[in-house]
Amino acid sequence: MAGWERKQQLVNSFDSSSSSEEQIRLAALCFSENIQCFESIPFVTIINSNKSQKDAMPMMLTAFDLLLKYATNLLSPKRSPKWRAIPTTSGNFKARIDCMNGARDILKLIGYCEETPTSMKFPDNVLEPDRPKVSLIAAELLIGKVGVEQMLRGQVDWNGSQNSQQMDWNGAQDSRQVDWNGAQDSRQVDWNGAQD
Repeated sequence: MAGWERKQQLVNSFDSSSSSEEQIRLAALCFSENIQCFESIPFVTIINSNKSQKDAMPMMLTAFDLLLKYATNLLSPKRSPKWRAIPTTSGNFKARIDCMNGARDILKLIGYCEETPTSMKFPDNVLEPDRPKVSLIAAELLIGKVGVEQMLRGQVDWNGSQNSQQMDWNGAQDSRQVDWNGAQDSRQVDWNGAQD
């Protein structure tokens, strides 16, 4: 199965009755097969902008986990009536989510586009979350969480070295560039899939 097909299977799993174990398995395969599986979340930028912080990896793991919970709660048919806003002034939010550079940008991606002094919220004219977009972000959050877990276990290092095969965080593999489908190509691929 091609990497993009596996990722689509993971995205679709958030709207089906797939088990969390199956989702984790798919996310691990997506991350290990193709580091460029991120279309929306700038994973490499987040890693690089946070890696100098004290206890960066555990902090990022917690933030990815909680952001994933926000996304999956939006997909739940039984979501809380308070789903439209996330309080941002609590110590818990500041210590576990806001401490990660890029966390608020991810919340904006799933729909919490309006910032007030005390919260991030959905715009009043948005009646429901954009399920396909939230499913995509949820899949990428899970892939990112699995990637950070692999870094914590030493399976992948900060430079992206994985299973004795060198990969840098720009997607370079064996001195060649890897496109979205994992095909070797001599052109640079950016995080949005555009080729230079």
